[in-house]
Amino acid sequence: MKQLSFILIFALLLTACTDVKVSTSEGTVTKAQFEQIKDGMSYKEVVKIIGGEGELLTESGSPGDDLHTVMYQYNGKGSTGANANFMFQANKLVTKAQSGLK
Repeated sequence: MKQLSFILIFALLLTACTDVKVSTSEGTVTKAQFEQIKDGMSYKEVVKIIGGEGELLTESGSPGDDLHTVMYQYNGKGSTGANANFMFQANKLVTKAQSGLK
């Protein structure tokens, strides 16, 4: 019984200490996709182009408000650490940035 408890506790600690992200082509942005994305697009339009939802980095305000602002980050295809960020206000893209996309 003690051995089973130890194994369960060890498994829980290992899971809590491990930041595992599964990398797939979904949600990984290329430079060509980045260039298709224009100011004023909705979040859903951006997701459709990239093929994934990205990681929510920050959010302020309440959904539905004119000042509701969110920023999403996507891993990028290209050099090591390639990524892109997209900021939406009232569900419209207001700014985008990328680093190392190819």
